Amino acid sequence: MKNIILIFACLVFSIGKAQINFEKGYVITSNEVRKDVLIQNHYNMDKIGIVEYRVNEDSDIIKATVNEVLEFGIGDDIKYVSRDVEIAVPGTGNSKVETNKDPILVSKRVFLKVLLEGDASLYEYTPGGQTRYYYSTPENNEIQALIYRKYSNKDNKILENTQFKKQLFDDLNCANVTSEKLRKTNYSTNNLMKYFKEYNTCVNSNSTSYFVKDSKMKLNLNIKPGINYSTFQLTFGSVSGNSREFSEKSSIGFRPAVEAEVVLPFFKNKFAVFAEVAHLSFDYTENRYDQEVSVSFSSLEIPLGLRYYMFLTDNSKLFIDAAIVPVTNFNSEVNLQNYEIKLTNKPYIQSGIGAKFLDKYSAEIRYSWSRDIIESKDRLWFSEFSSIGVILGYTLF
Repeated sequence: MKNIILIFACLVFSIGKAQINFEKGYVITSNEVRKDVLIQNHYNMDKIGIVEYRVNEDSDIIKATVNEVLEFGIGDDIKYVSRDVEIAVPGTGNSKVETNKDPILVSKRVFLKVLLEGDASLYEYTPGGQTRYYYSTPENNEIQALIYRKYSNKDNKILENTQFKKQLFDDLNCANVTSEKLRKTNYSTNNLMKYFKEYNTCVNSNSTSYFVKDSKMKLNLNIKPGINYSTFQLTFGSVSGNSREFSEKSSIGFRPAVEAEVVLPFFKNKFAVFAEVAHLSFDYTENRYDQEVSVSFSSLEIPLGLRYYMFLTDNSKLFIDAAIVPVTNFNSEVNLQNYEIKLTNKPYIQSGIGAKFLDKYSAEIRYSWSRDIIESKDRLWFSEFSSIGVILGYTLF
């Protein structure tokens, strides 16, 4: 069963890698030729300085550097430009606080992410996890860095170099700009975009935003019946020494369940958290070693987990998930003459892979990892219990 999970997981990832990351877009090459292509949407294209694209779905992947592409975009939401700009050289401090007030700037060609275009345009560059902002104006088409820097003085006091506010006042000063507005403007995407939009409005210029706000959270309620194939083995004695193993028994049972899923409002709704309520049962009886043993196992399980979606189309997607499963046993017992054997309520781990179609129907293979369900104080009894389930789902809303 584990091999089936592994093979299916490899299939999911290969399909996902082949189909999910490439989105419709365009590139403008260094010789100013525009091409409509399929672009692999990385979140760190400005950091790696490479854009990967295909001319069509069947063509080879082309890797273009900042020197080979002037501009590229994905849909209506993402746009990058390749420019020579001044980059701050890391100083002697840590990644967030430097020891010098003023940065040392060197020229480098990079991909800048366009946040807003107009008479005044705003750009973003994120090297090493730190976001830096750049701007251009009609008077100066050369893209310049907005300077902001945290630094420590000789007394180890943390100070701020907010030169970007003076740059805004000198280069983007309109009738609606006040010292109070500048004082409240922080070195952040939201604050700077608001300032640039207000400036463009003040000078009668339209603004085009490429900053995609996270969507709202979405709640789904899913009915998820399934079939479980469960295996159980009971062992008496020492795990490392002499022991008696009862037969490994398997059983197929119905698994009713209902799930609440919250699709998270970031990374293009690719992540979700879920909580499920499911019922699991297992029964068997056997005679061995001149003893009759009967197992009746019934539990209420509440998987709490994280799910990752890989989109094939707008309403069809593959997914993988993992969950920790708190367990409540009821009407569960192991009957064996002369022994009292109790079952534990310890949580365990599940993982699954599947697909969802038309945002309504889903199919999943879920594996419950092997665990000991016996609570034996003297550790004379041990067990191995695992299950694999085929789960169908229907989204009510």
